[in-house]
Amino acid sequence: MTRVGYVLKVFPRLSETFILSEILGLEAAGASVTIFSLRPASDPQFHPELGLLKSKVIYLSPLGMGDCLATVARIGAEDLGGVLERWTRLARDPALAAPERTLNQLGEEAGLGARLAAHARELGITHLHAHFGTIASRVAHLASAVTKGTYSFTCHAKDIYRETVNWRLFDFLASQAAACVTVCDANVEHLRARLSPAAFDKVRRIYNGIDLERFTPPSKTTSPQEGSRGRNAPLRVLSVGRLVPKKGFDHLLSAADALRKRGTFLSVRIIGDGPEKPALERQLLDLDLRETVELLGPRSSHEVRAALEQSDLFVLPCMQDEDGNRDALPTVLIEAMAMRVPCVSTDIGGVPEILGPDEAGLVVPAEDDGALVRAVALLADDASLRNRLADAGRRRAERLFDRKRQAQELIEAWGGRA
Repeated sequence: MTRVGYVLKVFPRLSETFILSEILGLEAAGASVTIFSLRPASDPQFHPELGLLKSKVIYLSPLGMGDCLATVARIGAEDLGGVLERWTRLARDPALAAPERTLNQLGEEAGLGARLAAHARELGITHLHAHFGTIASRVAHLASAVTKGTYSFTCHAKDIYRETVNWRLFDFLASQAAACVTVCDANVEHLRARLSPAAFDKVRRIYNGIDLERFTPPSKTTSPQEGSRGRNAPLRVLSVGRLVPKKGFDHLLSAADALRKRGTFLSVRIIGDGPEKPALERQLLDLDLRETVELLGPRSSHEVRAALEQSDLFVLPCMQDEDGNRDALPTVLIEAMAMRVPCVSTDIGGVPEILGPDEAGLVVPAEDDGALVRAVALLADDASLRNRLADAGRRRAERLFDRKRQAQELIEAWGGRA
């Protein structure tokens, strides 16, 4: 049986459904997973799928340097030099240390690594896998140095696209890992241009997967637009994501206003929460869209699935943020495809890989409101095109984004060392 420790900054998080789904997929494949969270969970709402989780969750409280030494000493005196050497390297080498991280922060990471190593040894875990190439990966690396096991990590978007990424540190972590997993080919090309050959050799592209049995429409031959929506009823548009600039929800509101003015009426629901909520609420008032657009706030994955079932179109106008951050592989697009909901999105990150060349949806240039309006209008007027995209989307989800396949590819990437 594969035994692996999952190292996460915070678990669970409402916005990180892809991590929960990944772990459930690994459990279904027979893997034994222990989850290590570096911080306590703070979201007020969680997904019902947490009730299906078999994995034990261990919260690692931060350690001071004295506790770090004591923990390492309990693990075994022969390991003391190894962990301290790596801590010193991270703390003092300007080629590796990120300037915004203080010595206290580095000491905390060393302490977390020591405590993680102690748990891994006690539980017989020889491989650690982290999500995001940030603190979780650094702690997993330090712990593996003590246990003499292996580690890997998955990088997504904010950890590789922001302008503040410390590429020399990232390169070091990737080169030392058993695998540096990333979620789309667009990310692979981004990493190819920035990593050394030794580090890039560890890169593996593994798409996020979803539970295709749960995200299955009631009837594979009847799409939402053939159901209860009347001939003159508004087109039911859904969008889901954190209310942050890179999701481009302000462009969706502008498009809804333009479509209304040209006589194409929509009923738009946006699921999610985040710092952009006040700005979006002001935009709703300024454009007088309160009868057209609803900001529904955060919802569970069950509620997202129900909303998809009652939607004619899914729209996610992703864009690049000012700091370079962008989406890589928005899982909710995959869920929409699996539910036979045609999609409109943009040419950001791995989005074109999800939808294919106009196979499962329409891809428009990011921040091009005119193109977004034309795409939505085209699908509003053409039910046969919506049905064709819906059918292709379900087939594409089955072919590329099944979490059963994802679980096997992850285990292979770990090289059977777990």
